[in-house]
Amino acid sequence: AEDNESEIVLHTLVQLGKALSIETTAEGIERPQDLSLIKSKDCDNGQGFLFTRPLTAHDADSFFSQWSETRRFELREGAPEPI
Repeated sequence: AEDNESEIVLHTLVQLGKALSIETTAEGIERPQDLSLIKSKDCDNGQGFLFTRPLTAHDADSFFSQWSETRRFELREGAPEPI
């Protein structure tokens, strides 16, 4: 039941963002199934351990300089899966 309630909350918040023309970002994406759920709810962006662990500012600069434009965190339809 808790999973179903969480999914309802996710859906509701994403739809609220859409209705208000606010870009939505899901946090805490840790597993491929989390990413699939976020995508299925049409969330715009996501972040979490699935992509990378927390980074220092210096390490983040290095990470993003190596992260190609085609592998961005965007979750919009057609965006590539993270590696």
